[in-house]
Amino acid sequence: MAPETAASLPPRLARRPEARSFSVEDLLQLVAQGQIRVPRFQRGLKWEDKDRVALLDSLYRGFPVGTLLLWRKRAEAGTVKLGRWEREAPTREDALWVVDGQQRITSLADLLLADEAPPPGRAIRFDLHNRLFAYGQERQCPAPRWLPVSETLDSSRLLRWAADKHLVQDKHQFDAALEVGKRLREYQIPAYIVETEDEAVLRQIFERTNQSGKRMTQDEVFDALFIRSEGGQEPSSLRAVAQDLLGLGFGRIPENLILQAVIALEGLNPSNGAEQFRKLDEARVLETLGKTQRALSAVIRFLQEEAEVPHITLLPYGFPIAGLCRFFHFHPLPRPNSLKLLSRWLWRGATNREHAWGTQALRWMIGAIQNDDEEGSVQRLLKTVERRPEDSAGLGAFDLSKARSKVQLVALASRKPRSLQPADLLDEQPAGELLVFAAFCDQDEGPAVRLTSSAQADLPYAKEIASRILHPVAAPSQLREWLARSEDPAVLASHAVSPEARAALEAGDVEGFLAQRHALLCQLVAEFIRRKADWDAADLDRPTIGYLTLKDE
Repeated sequence: MAPETAASLPPRLARRPEARSFSVEDLLQLVAQGQIRVPRFQRGLKWEDKDRVALLDSLYRGFPVGTLLLWRKRAEAGTVKLGRWEREAPTREDALWVVDGQQRITSLADLLLADEAPPPGRAIRFDLHNRLFAYGQERQCPAPRWLPVSETLDSSRLLRWAADKHLVQDKHQFDAALEVGKRLREYQIPAYIVETEDEAVLRQIFERTNQSGKRMTQDEVFDALFIRSEGGQEPSSLRAVAQDLLGLGFGRIPENLILQAVIALEGLNPSNGAEQFRKLDEARVLETLGKTQRALSAVIRFLQEEAEVPHITLLPYGFPIAGLCRFFHFHPLPRPNSLKLLSRWLWRGATNREHAWGTQALRWMIGAIQNDDEEGSVQRLLKTVERRPEDSAGLGAFDLSKARSKVQLVALASRKPRSLQPADLLDEQPAGELLVFAAFCDQDEGPAVRLTSSAQADLPYAKEIASRILHPVAAPSQLREWLARSEDPAVLASHAVSPEARAALEAGDVEGFLAQRHALLCQLVAEFIRRKADWDAADLDRPTIGYLTLKDE
């Protein structure tokens, strides 16, 4: 990075930052009143379970938890959402926008303010006997020994909980409950409050704040440096683009992939494209984000309809999204032949792993895709994936982070999986109804849930896709029971379960079921790759006659 000069530095603050401290109780009261706001340019939550437990434990033990950096400026009326906690907030002239401390404030609001119950297993409780915090379900953490931390913020609420659990009969645990509540509520968090109308000052603060702790990624820095007001016709950040595309049912495209799409659309060097964007003015940034969003909408439709990738979770490699964004920006209404060949390009690059080259693959894509040359662009893309892959041996161990497993899942998804859940359980999608991928692809276990228990993990094929099913989460034994009970051949076929495999399940032969399903899936995946990559048609991947004629003139 070039050294800063006097001319490049932002002006000094007219007023020194106000140094003060907030008790956790007072801080969360400001959140509840809508005075604390998290801007859209802030990065998404990166904290894991252990980070949230460590935060509460630090508050309880009086350890330092860092200093908050807040920006005092006007906030319009709107919805304030921090984790599961959500409220409508009025317009405020004295709003405090979080510049540094989002993870801490959001975690506290989510844990201590949220009215709705957390998902099963996601509640943090305090062990009154051993005096420690941990995640756990109610049945794993029976009262009164385990105190839900959501009961601690309000002292009267904590006393009612203690009374309901007859905790007063155990002085040791009763005193521990009162102590943890008091220490959490009264903990003082230091903060600096900045007042300035000069956005350049905030940009500099962002960059310097990012020099320590968990470093922001390129896409997060991009959004941070290009903070924009909301409400315009164009999206104002990478996150806004991702949010606006959610309605297409493809899942949330990560901001880093959207940044790559921006770089590809502008034809920048992938190695330092984000750095080049720092030099652009506001109008150019907003214009580019709008173009990127419109092109990505076309990309998603292509992936779902032509390439048969139903959800971002199942896309083998992410880099093609950027190249496709550039293509559909230049050629928003491509010819049917171009769409067919683009699908072959996508699947050939997925199966021969050319799309795994990351930045190099993106550089090839940018060079290949040119304006005013739709069919020539497609032909150049096909040249980048000419190498035919060797035949792979078997399906291999299932791992959703690997492209091979994602290819297998897309092949399985091409069967249009249907719900197994019986109608008498009042499920929204009773047996036989087509499943909607967006409804369950983001579940904790991922879209492919297990059909085998941990006790069956050593069975042949238990570690392959044969032991997985595209379906909303249910216990493995329950899923096997539903498959065994299903008498609808179309439902069974949609999950690649043959009559012989179903008969094995009905007889309690899980090993035989896995063997039967493994054989069928080998055929299914091989046929899907043959159909989509269509390597045998490589010599016929020609542009239209009209294009060839025009080229010869």
